[in-house]
Amino acid sequence: MMRRPLALLATVFFSSFVLSMSAANSEEAEKAPLTDAERIARHRMGDLIIKTSPGASISVEQQAHEFWFGTAISRNAWNGEMSDADREKYLQVLKENFNAAVPENAGKWGGCEPKPGQYNYETLDEMFEWCHENGLRTRGHCVYWTVPKRVKGWLKRLDNELLYAKTRVRAFDVMNRYKGSVNEWDMNNEMLHGDFFESRLGSNIRDLMFRWCKEANPDAILYLNDYSILNGKQVDNYVKQIKHFQGLGTPIGGIGVQGHFWTPFVPVEKVRESFAKLAELGLPIKVTEFDFGHDDPEKQAEGFEQLYTIAFAEPMVNGIFMWGFWEGRHWRPDDAPWKKDWTPTPAAETYRRLVFDEWWTRWQGEANDSGEAELRAFYGTYEVTVDGETREVQLAKETGSATVDFTVSKRTSDSD
Repeated sequence: MMRRPLALLATVFFSSFVLSMSAANSEEAEKAPLTDAERIARHRMGDLIIKTSPGASISVEQQAHEFWFGTAISRNAWNGEMSDADREKYLQVLKENFNAAVPENAGKWGGCEPKPGQYNYETLDEMFEWCHENGLRTRGHCVYWTVPKRVKGWLKRLDNELLYAKTRVRAFDVMNRYKGSVNEWDMNNEMLHGDFFESRLGSNIRDLMFRWCKEANPDAILYLNDYSILNGKQVDNYVKQIKHFQGLGTPIGGIGVQGHFWTPFVPVEKVRESFAKLAELGLPIKVTEFDFGHDDPEKQAEGFEQLYTIAFAEPMVNGIFMWGFWEGRHWRPDDAPWKKDWTPTPAAETYRRLVFDEWWTRWQGEANDSGEAELRAFYGTYEVTVDGETREVQLAKETGSATVDFTVSKRTSDSD
C-alpha cells in the first residue's frame, strides 16, 4: 500500500476542512435571518421587462406604489369647518404624499346616524368621491365600535330587540351604499377592549355582524382592528380571537393593527415578533392607525423610519396608515408630521425619503443586443418611455413580473 506524504495528507485534510466549513458557513448563511433591506428587495420588488429594438433609449419612471401608503383624513376639510387656505393646502399635501385614505370619524356609526333615523352620509360621500377623483384608494372605518364609552347614548337606550334590529340595519346601510366603491372596512372596532354588543345581544353577534356585512356586499374585505398589538401586550389574545373566528368560518378578510406609540421609542423587536405571529394566520395585515410622538423631532423621525421599514419588509403587510398628518387636524397635535404652518417635520421628511426615494424606481438605459432591458422594480404603476413613445404598465406582486412590448406597435406600423 502506497503511503501519502504527511504534507499531502495535511493539505488534503485542510482542504476538506475548509470545504466542509465553507459548506457549513453557507448553510448558516442560508439560515441567518434576512435584513430588512433584503426582505424588502425580495418581497416588494419584481421584474420589469421592456422589449424594443437593440440599443433603444429607455426611461422608466414609477408613478405610484401598489403598497398602501395612507392616512386618516378629517371631515373638516369637506364640511366647511376649515378655512379655504388650509383646505387647499390640506388637499394638496394629502394628494402629494399619500395614495390611500380613510375617514377618521365621518364613517363611524355616530357620524352617519347622530340621532336615531337621522342619517348623514353627505360628508362621507364627498370625502370618498374626492379621493377617488384624485387617485387615492379608500377604506372605511368603522361599521361598529364595541367599546361601551364609544357607543352613542341613543343606541344604549334601545331595548335588546330594537338594538338587534338597528345593528343589522347598520350593516346593510353602509355596505349597500358603498358597494363597489369602498369595499374594505374595519368591521367591529377594538373587540379585545369592549363587548357592548356581545353583552347585550349574545356571544354570536360578532360573527353575525361579519356575515351581515358580507351578505350585503359579497366583495367586502372586512378587517378586525385593535390596539396594544404591535407592542406585544395583546398579540397572543388577538391571535386567539382571530383563530376563534376562523374556526367559525367568519368571513374575516384582514387583520388591522393600530400603532399609537409614545416616547421613548418604537419597540422594534416587539413589532417584529407581533408581525411574525400574525403572519402565520394567513391573512393580509394593515397598520391601520400609526403615530409616534417624541420630544426630540429627530427621535420621532427615527421611530417613523423603524416602523415603516419593518412593516414594508413584512410580506403579509399590505399598507400603513398614519392616523392624521396635519397638526391643525390631528388627535395628538404635537405628534403630527406636518406642523400647523404646514412645515414638514423631520418625520415627514423621513417618510417622503423612504416612499419616494429609497422605495421608488427610476431608471434610464438602453436595450441590449437582443432588444430587451430587464430591471428589478418596486411593485406599482410605471411609465416606460422608449424613443419618445410612452406606455403605462402595472407591476403587481401577484404576478411578480410585467412585460411591456414596444415591438408590437412597431411591427404593426411597419406592416401598414
